[in-house]
Amino acid sequence: MIEVFRHTKRDLGIAFVLGCLMEFGIWYPVYRADSDPFTAGQYAWLERLQEPGVRVAYFAWHILRPRNYPASAYLASACGFAVLVTLWSAAALTVLWTVRFFWLKRNSK
Repeated sequence: MIEVFRHTKRDLGIAFVLGCLMEFGIWYPVYRADSDPFTAGQYAWLERLQEPGVRVAYFAWHILRPRNYPASAYLASACGFAVLVTLWSAAALTVLWTVRFFWLKRNSK
């Protein structure tokens, strides 16, 4: 039997780090491109990958805005980043488990 889920805690840590790296690797070019109007159109496809986090951030901002929290924009941004890091970490974990499954399957023959 192939034990893909044997090192789950380690895999979760690796996936979280990879998710953070992917999120900030996508966020930085979009942030830099939006600050320059001449290059903003080149990274439009990256902005579509950020859409789930943007929707959660807007939702959190609309909830916090009527209460006049001074840090509502910062909290909304943190919620958006948390969603995106979670999504990228789940994708990294899926890829990690798939690669490990096929690697172990190949080596078990």
